[in-house]
Amino acid sequence: MKKLSILVLIAFAVSCGDAEMFVEPEGSDYEVGSVIHEKPSDDKVFLVVEQDPTFPGGMKAYSKFLGENLNYPQEAKQKGIEGNVYITFVVGTDGSLSDFELLRNPGGGLGEEALRVYMDGPNWVPGMQKNQVVKTRMTARVAFRLDDENMRSITMEEPKEEEVLIFETEVNN
Repeated sequence: MKKLSILVLIAFAVSCGDAEMFVEPEGSDYEVGSVIHEKPSDDKVFLVVEQDPTFPGGMKAYSKFLGENLNYPQEAKQKGIEGNVYITFVVGTDGSLSDFELLRNPGGGLGEEALRVYMDGPNWVPGMQKNQVVKTRMTARVAFRLDDENMRSITMEEPKEEEVLIFETEVNN
C-alpha cells in the first residue's frame, strides 16, 4: 500500500508540474507574420524587383549616352590609373536618380567622373513590383581601362542574375 500511495503522490506532482509548463496562449499572443497582398509603399526601396529599372531607350541608348558623356580624367591618364568604379543609387518612382554612393573608387578622378555622368543623366524608366512602380536600389560598375592606341571604346554587360545591373565601360581620351 505504501508503494501505491508513493506512486500516486509522484503522479500527482508530475501532473501539476506539466500544467505549469503548458500555458494556453491568450489572443494577444498571436501575431500575423506577413501580409501576402501588401501594396508597396512609397518610402520602401526594393533591392530586387519583378521588372528592373531601365535606361530610356535600352542598352544601346545607354551605351551611346556613356560614350558621349564619360571622359577619362586627365589625372588618371597621366598616372596610369585604371580600375572599376562601383556606384549605387536609387531609381525613384518618377525615374529620377538619387541617393548616390560611391562604393569603390580607384582614384585619379575616376569615381568622381562616373558619379558626374550618372548624376547628370536623364531619368530612367522605374522598376515595377506587383504592377506598381517602386523605388529600386541599383548598383553599376564602370570599368576604366587605358589602351595603347588611346582610343575610346565602350562595352556593356547584361544584368546579372542577382538582379544587379552592371555596366562595364572602357574609356580613353
